[in-house]
Amino acid sequence: MSPKNLKGAGILIPAYNPDQKLKDIVRDHIDQGFSRIVIVNDGSDIEASQIIFAEIAQNPEVIVLTHSHNLGKGEALKTGFKFYLEEAATSTVVTVDADGQHLAQDVKLVADTGLDHPDSLVLGVRNFGEDVPLRSKLGNQTTRVILGVTKGLWLKDTQTGLRSYPAKFLQKLIEIQSSRYEYEFETLLVFREQGVDIIERTITTVYIDNNIESHFRPLIDSCRIYFVFLRYLFVSLASFVLDIVIFFIAMQFTNSILYSTYFARSISATFNFAMNKYKVFRVTGLQSLSREIAGYSLLALVIATISGASVSLVYKAVDSNLLWVKIIVDILLFFLTCYVQRRFIFSRSEMN
Repeated sequence: MSPKNLKGAGILIPAYNPDQKLKDIVRDHIDQGFSRIVIVNDGSDIEASQIIFAEIAQNPEVIVLTHSHNLGKGEALKTGFKFYLEEAATSTVVTVDADGQHLAQDVKLVADTGLDHPDSLVLGVRNFGEDVPLRSKLGNQTTRVILGVTKGLWLKDTQTGLRSYPAKFLQKLIEIQSSRYEYEFETLLVFREQGVDIIERTITTVYIDNNIESHFRPLIDSCRIYFVFLRYLFVSLASFVLDIVIFFIAMQFTNSILYSTYFARSISATFNFAMNKYKVFRVTGLQSLSREIAGYSLLALVIATISGASVSLVYKAVDSNLLWVKIIVDILLFFLTCYVQRRFIFSRSEMN
C-alpha cells in the first residue's frame, strides 16, 4: 500500500510522562506516511515531558491534546477517539503505545489491514517467548484463558495496545465507562458481544529494559481487568437464579409451566439486559437502544416459549423433579441464546 493511502488511517498515542523515545516514534510514523497523528498528554507532571510534547506539536502532522491531570489510559483513548469522531474523518484509528514497543512498520501493517477490513477490529499480536518479562507473559496468558473459556474468544494477545479500531464504531467506544487499563480489555468484550470480526496480525515483540517504563501496575490493574469477568459471571448467575426462583413462585399461583416461564423470563431477561448493558459492558449510549430492546425482547419471548414447552414435555415424559428439568433445559438454551445475541441482536450493524 502506498503512503498516500494511509491518509485514511489516523494514529492515536496516549502518553503519560514520556521520554525522548516519543519524538522518535512520531518521526518514524511520519516517515511511514502517516499524516494524522493525535497524541493525548494524560496529565503528565514532569517538566521534561512537557518540553517533549511542545516539540512534537510543531510537526504539522501532529495534534497534541492535554488532560489537566492523569485520568487513565482508557480516558486518554476516549479523548482521542472523540477528536477523530468530531474533527477528522478517517476510516480507522490505530492506537499505539508511547513506550517504543510498537515498530512503525508493524503499525503500518495493522493500519493497512484495518483499511482493508473497515468493519473489523485488528490486533497487532506479540509472540510470548523466553525474552518476554514474566509479569507480561503471565498477565496475558491468564486473561487469554479466561476470555477463551468464558466467551469462546481465543486470542493470542489480549493486552496488546497496537490496534486498528474501525472509525464507524468510535461512538460506541466512547460510551464505555471504564477509564484505565481495563478499558482496552472491555473493548474486546464489547466487540465480541456485538459480533464484530477480530483479525490478528503478528508483530515484532519489543521490550525495552524489561518493560520497566510501563505504567501498568500488575496487581491493581490486573484486578481491574479480572473484575470485568466477575461482573459478567455474576450477572449471568444472578439472572439464572432469579429466573428459577420467580418461576417456582409463579407456579404456586398459575400451576402452568408455560405461563410461569413467560412471567419469570420477562423479569430475569429485563434484569440481564440492563445489567449487561450498563454494568458489565458499561455502554451508556441510546443510539441503538430501541433496536437492542426489540431484538432482545423477541429473543426472550422465543426462548421462553421453547423453554416452557420443553420443560413441560420432558417433565411429563420422564416424571422427574421439576426443578432439575427446568435447570437442565435452561442451561442448554443458554448456549443458544448467547449465539443468537452475538450473531443477530448485538450484531455489528448495531454499532453503526
